[in-house]
Amino acid sequence: MDDYRDRISRLPDDFLLQILSRLPTKDVVAMSLLSKRWRFLWTLVPKLNFDVRLHDNTCPKFTKFVDRSLLLHKAPTLESLRVKIGSICHNADVDVSVWVRIAVDRGVRELDISYCPAEEPIRLPKCLFPCATLVVLKLENMSLVDASSYVCFKSLKTLHLLDVKYFDEQSLPHLLSSCYVLEDLVVQRCPGDNVKIVSVNAACLKTLTLHKSSQAFEGDDDGFLIAAPKLKRLDIEDYWGGFCYIENMPEVVEANVDVIYKTTERILGSLTSVKRLALCLMTSDAAYPTGTVFSQLVHLELCTCAPRWWDLLTRVIEDSPKLRVLKLRQKHIRRTSSPGASWKQPVSLPKGLSLETFKWELYEGTQKQKEVAKFILKHGIRLKKVIVSPKPSSSLLEKHEMLKELSSAPRGSSTCKLLVKTAKNIPKMDRISELPDALLLQILSLVKTKERVATSLLSKRWETLWTLVPKLDFHLERGSDSEFVNRSLLLHRAPVLESFSLKVDTFQVSPLDIGLWIRTAVSHGVRELKLDYTTNEDPIRLPRSFYTCQALLVLKLKNANLVGFSSNSSSVCFQSLKILHLLLVTYSDEKSLETILSSCSSLKDLVIECCPNDNVFIFTINVPSLQSLSLNRSAKYYRNNCLGFVINAPSLKYLNIRDYRGSFCLAEDMPELVEANVEVGYDKLDELMGSLTSVKRLSICSTKLNAPCPTTFQQLVHLEICTCKPEWWNLLVCLLTATPKLRVLKLKRTHKDCSKGGCWNEPGFVPDCLLTSLEYFEWRRYKGTKGQSDLVTYILRNACHLKMVKILTETDDPEEQLEMIKKLAFSPRASITCQVDFD
Repeated sequence: MDDYRDRISRLPDDFLLQILSRLPTKDVVAMSLLSKRWRFLWTLVPKLNFDVRLHDNTCPKFTKFVDRSLLLHKAPTLESLRVKIGSICHNADVDVSVWVRIAVDRGVRELDISYCPAEEPIRLPKCLFPCATLVVLKLENMSLVDASSYVCFKSLKTLHLLDVKYFDEQSLPHLLSSCYVLEDLVVQRCPGDNVKIVSVNAACLKTLTLHKSSQAFEGDDDGFLIAAPKLKRLDIEDYWGGFCYIENMPEVVEANVDVIYKTTERILGSLTSVKRLALCLMTSDAAYPTGTVFSQLVHLELCTCAPRWWDLLTRVIEDSPKLRVLKLRQKHIRRTSSPGASWKQPVSLPKGLSLETFKWELYEGTQKQKEVAKFILKHGIRLKKVIVSPKPSSSLLEKHEMLKELSSAPRGSSTCKLLVKTAKNIPKMDRISELPDALLLQILSLVKTKERVATSLLSKRWETLWTLVPKLDFHLERGSDSEFVNRSLLLHRAPVLESFSLKVDTFQVSPLDIGLWIRTAVSHGVRELKLDYTTNEDPIRLPRSFYTCQALLVLKLKNANLVGFSSNSSSVCFQSLKILHLLLVTYSDEKSLETILSSCSSLKDLVIECCPNDNVFIFTINVPSLQSLSLNRSAKYYRNNCLGFVINAPSLKYLNIRDYRGSFCLAEDMPELVEANVEVGYDKLDELMGSLTSVKRLSICSTKLNAPCPTTFQQLVHLEICTCKPEWWNLLVCLLTATPKLRVLKLKRTHKDCSKGGCWNEPGFVPDCLLTSLEYFEWRRYKGTKGQSDLVTYILRNACHLKMVKILTETDDPEEQLEMIKKLAFSPRASITCQVDFD
């Protein structure tokens, strides 16, 4: 009955544990009631996540659940422990202390403890501070008064301290000095944390976030000292005054500075390497030292809540020569501006503004705002886009007046577009129409030509855009479709025709029209040409100009007639062609194909599907540059001993040959061959197999190869054998003895089963690959017959390095599958690590 389980229960334990690790532990434990399969699985989950809110905020119930979960937990390592506990737990300090001790004893790597901020902080046990396994530590409303003792967080990379209480001023620096590899630090201060100045000295730190939002800190004696030479991202928010001193940080890329300090010179003066900067300051003159240049700054966001924010904007614009994006936005309640304050326009803009994008959110249209906006429009000589979002409380009339005034303002850039967004943040023009032509042409290249032409009705922006698309594809199902192809080609104005694809499913299309279209494509320098002529008519004959198209890179033909050239002349030239597919193509004679291939000096990929009446008995492939070759002889052929292939491709890496009607395939040595698929019915296979000695992956369906094998495959590691033929057993033995490095063996049946009557006979000796290299064995459409069972038993008994045996049965009957399992379950195994998987 196991086979009728839900699909998720059939997943391997490792995968299920990963899924369960993403859920709260309460939900994970509840799954133990599903079935025996899930009963104890939750105890192996390496991550535990407890939240008192999921237990109806009931303390005794929550505490008991956490205790029992930790007691029953059996995972070898505790990857993560998260606990969110509230003030309803009267013994929270004792409970948390116990849970932290257990986590430390189990080598916890991530610890996240959060307690209700309104209560007295919880005191953490001393055993936490020398925990060398911790990689992530996140604490909220905790007390680190015992951190003055021995501290060692040598593996810690992420540290978040929110509303944490310290022993004294030196506790935090002492803690940070023990974090040798710390990369991410978040500190959110709280009243009564016993610290006046937060000192951060971390050589490896890359991300730093500092918050101080409580009114209890109001004054100038609270601050931050930062020394982090490797810092890349900085975020400081301090709304209650103080100071922040920063040593030079040459690697900072992004910074957010939102403070009300009287001076920020010691902050911004150290951020000269920043590329993205967000500012909300109360000062402009003391923002940063005179002479400072933000040489790398390309993206600036400025808050407009300060009384004279425009003065700060002027300074930064003058000192940021590479600024590309400017965004203005009011983040906080605006403070009253100074009466009579005026805006001083930037004076040092020798080359004009370098801005490309200007955004203004919550624009009100005041006099000062108008002056700033008009200045940027006038001097932004590279400006491409201006987006203005009026304040939501503005009336429709006010919004109209704002747009009218800005639209009439002079612009320094002729390509600048002014967009006004509504309160719902929806631009008036559809976004896709704003994209550049090059990108729109790429998008249009992905849709059918008929749909592409239909876009011309959208607007004037799209009226002629489709004519510039460098790709054309047509599917003709009616004779009337010819007119559409004619008009499309006449109106096409792309300088080069990258691709021309033509599929004809009706006899009503004139071959003369098809020839005309191909000549037109050739005259436009077509690089990829596809022709699929799938009617019941005779193959389509191609025009002569087609054979000298030197621009062609890809050519794919189906049901075409290549008879329009002389085999003895130089009238064929495909010097750039790299991909050639010839499906059901007819030729003048055998020399025709040879002439075409000899003209393809750069050919890499060749596909040939033979057909009756193609006028070729022996296909000769002589292409030195060829890397991939696929040969397929149609089943419509009658058996003929004169049919065959001759291959000379010394650079070939991939070979695929399917031929059950021919009699031979002669191939010269192919030393670079990596992968081959051979499905043939030849009486003699030795000559072909002798050319595949360098192959690493081989798939074969044939019976005409008997032991001993005429050659040895020294590089072969992956072998697939089709079991549809009666004597496939002999083929298996032959190849096992000739593949000393084989690692993967797969048996499959891809054709009609004709294997009745064959049986497995053990060879007189054990092949070397079973003793030294075979690791994986798979059998698809396994029936469980005596011969098949004996073969699997033989491999299990002799494969010393086998790791996995996968059996995919042909039957869906659970009883039959059970019998198959019983036969193999107790078979002796040479490899103690081998696993047998039935499906």
